[in-house]
Amino acid sequence: MAVSTSDRQLSGCYAHLACELDESLVGYVLRLAESNGYGSVSRFLQLLGLAGSAQLRRSLVILYSDREKLERLGRIGSGDPSQLLRFHAAPLPAPVAQAEALYWEERRVDVDAVLPVRAPVCPRCLDESSYAKESWDLAPVTVCLAHQIRLIDACPACESPVTANRLSLFHCDECGFDLRKASGPSVEQAVVDVCADFAALAPFRVRGLAGHVFTADWEEMFHVFKVLLLPAACWAEDNFPPAFVASSSLDQRHPAIEALAAARDGSSYDMSRLRDIVERALAPMAGLPLPTALHDAAYRFLAITVGVSPEMANAITRDTEPPEVARAAELYSGRPPVVPTPGDVECFLGVNSVDVARLFNLGVIAQPMEFHLGYDADDLLAARRFLGSLLGVDRLSDLVGVQVRDSDLHPDGLLPRWNPSNRSDARVAAERAIELQRALVVRWHQATRPQAATSLQELAKSVQRPCAMVTGVVREILLRSIVEFDWVAPFSWADIRLPTDSIDSIRSMGEA
Repeated sequence: MAVSTSDRQLSGCYAHLACELDESLVGYVLRLAESNGYGSVSRFLQLLGLAGSAQLRRSLVILYSDREKLERLGRIGSGDPSQLLRFHAAPLPAPVAQAEALYWEERRVDVDAVLPVRAPVCPRCLDESSYAKESWDLAPVTVCLAHQIRLIDACPACESPVTANRLSLFHCDECGFDLRKASGPSVEQAVVDVCADFAALAPFRVRGLAGHVFTADWEEMFHVFKVLLLPAACWAEDNFPPAFVASSSLDQRHPAIEALAAARDGSSYDMSRLRDIVERALAPMAGLPLPTALHDAAYRFLAITVGVSPEMANAITRDTEPPEVARAAELYSGRPPVVPTPGDVECFLGVNSVDVARLFNLGVIAQPMEFHLGYDADDLLAARRFLGSLLGVDRLSDLVGVQVRDSDLHPDGLLPRWNPSNRSDARVAAERAIELQRALVVRWHQATRPQAATSLQELAKSVQRPCAMVTGVVREILLRSIVEFDWVAPFSWADIRLPTDSIDSIRSMGEA
């Protein structure tokens, strides 16, 4: 369009620049700031009423979602208020425990994926085109799609971060190195393909259980990418921070892209190829005397904490679909039995009144409403499953790694009886064992590994109360009194290894 003389003289910008079709909005602002002598992107953005350098990334996210500011920037930068409207993205509310997002190109895009704190560049593109590419603003894009080399986000000369707020598009702020002279390592085609898929902001084809292919939206696959960046302890902690990708370095993000490249098979992603990552993060969960504990924990984390679809969570964590829990109407041909009194509940479950009272107290069975004929049959079936999952001393011995006796179960100890009122029932709730094992996994990931170590299994041979010693050590680890230890397969508690020079104090825990 024709630009009038008055438009050419807009306040705040004397050198006008057109935004290239595949240019980054941030890179365009950097070119304008540099050409007009503003010194930094943050100072230039103050023309639009946006915050300074301390909140630069937040200001840039706001810029994407503010049509009026994009129009004003277009007028300031080139005299064309419509020039930058292709960048406009509507803000979207954040789901529970997840980051806010932008509605960008008809996709929900987690803002944690947009505008990394560092500003990756391709040296060859900078040299050939003299502007930053739009795809570089997406955190999962770690390679140049044109040249098939890794992007750089640190100066190769002085290792200073390359940021959007630098003084020059081409030079390092700290040492002045010309970024166009840097070189990035070449990457395999599969890695380029993964980055291209993310750059396209399009859905992904995913292969799930039994070879079933389904479609995952862009944000869901980005959340899988985020999971691959997480410290391993987060899997056991059920911790999925809503925002951490944008602040990571390219060196931290690229291995996650390589993992997805290894899962890419033709035009789809075989998510079962990520299972080894799951099993490494939660490996000690296999020490529980519960065959599906590890994969159940991984599924719970992905489906509930991260929020990916059940189909995606199953594809990553399991070989087969878990069996569905049959409801009473199905088991009893649509006519579940009426169980009107607590005494009838005792007969149905094969337990005494003390155990039934405990089931009520735990909320496994709900008290019927006044207008109900009796206790809910599905609650009673859940109570049967609960009772069947309780861990007796034999299975507890497998978990602890040494013999567990009835006398080792204490109301205030690590392994309390599921029903403290029933002294003849030496069983522990499975959820208690799972909770303890998960907490131990977290401490294991955080622990310092001893150079010379002795296993609790070995120490248990020379003490009078081996179970008391092992559980005592576990308690101290959970209380963070012991921070130096290792843990090896098969991951019973007695497989914990402690520094050899600490064995005398540890042995005393098992003395009478």
